[in-house]
Amino acid sequence: MTGNLTFPVTVLGSGITTVKVLLDGRLVTSFTGNGTHQVTINTNAYPDGDHQVEVEVAQSDGLNFTASMNVLFQNQLKSVAIGLTQLNTTVQTKGQELSTSINEDLYVALLGVVLGLVGIVVGVASYRRK
Repeated sequence: MTGNLTFPVTVLGSGITTVKVLLDGRLVTSFTGNGTHQVTINTNAYPDGDHQVEVEVAQSDGLNFTASMNVLFQNQLKSVAIGLTQLNTTVQTKGQELSTSINEDLYVALLGVVLGLVGIVVGVASYRRK
């Protein structure tokens, strides 16, 4: 996952006192009561790799419930992919500039050879006339 991870947390039950959402044991957000709440985690704020998202629910009667799942953050891979795309674009642009430059230089060199050959032919023709 990259960027913002947004997911719903739905809690149904009586006497819900607190709902905590934790990432790797650290509080991300909390709320009270029943219903569906949207939770957003900015994955760019955490290192790449496996992380654990936990939802802890507490009821007024003392019952507690915890659910967890593992997620994989891959922001560096995205950054590398963007960097490679930019590098590829730069290489293509520079390659086209180089190719154009080489073609222009080759054209000038070939033109010089042709003009040189024409000069030789003209010189030979002039020499034969004498």
